[in-house]
Amino acid sequence: TQRPLVDHNLVGREADLEWLQQTSGDRLLVGQPGCGKTFLLRHLVMQEWGLFLVDTDKMAIADAIRSQRPQVIIIDDAHDNPQLLSDLCQLRREIDAEFSIVATSWQGDMEKIAMAMCLTSSQIRELDLLTRDQIVEVVRKAGLAGPVQLVHEILNQADGRPGLAVTLALLCLQGDTDDVFYGDALSRSISVTFQRLVGHAVNEILAVFSLGGDQGMPLDLVAEFLGISLGQLHNLMVRLAAGGVLREGYQGN
Repeated sequence: TQRPLVDHNLVGREADLEWLQQTSGDRLLVGQPGCGKTFLLRHLVMQEWGLFLVDTDKMAIADAIRSQRPQVIIIDDAHDNPQLLSDLCQLRREIDAEFSIVATSWQGDMEKIAMAMCLTSSQIRELDLLTRDQIVEVVRKAGLAGPVQLVHEILNQADGRPGLAVTLALLCLQGDTDDVFYGDALSRSISVTFQRLVGHAVNEILAVFSLGGDQGMPLDLVAEFLGISLGQLHNLMVRLAAGGVLREGYQGN
């Protein structure tokens, strides 16, 4: 993960932790970027519950499975590399290994990943956003106690996502207070997260949509402003919507 990981207890994820520990077989953990999927799984990995898959070479993976014999193999952000998920499933059959796969994905990719893993609804867990009080606790555990206006701004920007709250809090502790307060750090975080999927157009797309404020912008106007077709814009929006950055709205006459 490109997000910082801090060593403190989980906040507001007790039920999700219990589900991961008690559910057998392959599982899928779903949530928006920054909602804490990786941190939750890291908490379990530190207890020798499983291992993250950090290689894409099938031979290297097979050798690691034989030597380390993990009970659980985690594919974080499976939506980034669906082929890796297919390769691991195939490899499990080929070498007759016994391990379960736990994958994470964004909400917009849930059905695609669940279908690839042949999962039932009982094997899928969607992470809820945390309450403001819980995010305050996350920020304080990260080491930031104030000033009150800064913590309030982090609450607004994080919008229930503990991973993002930790990132912003640690940036403040490193001296980047102004960047966090005025939203520059959040803008960079979004750009880094989505550029590998959408390309550098992500900044221009979000900037145009932001002109409409809470009411949003009609797709045809956005496409015209950016000089691209509606089809191209739709393909880009699918990735942004999957990550929870955009949502579709309707206006009555």
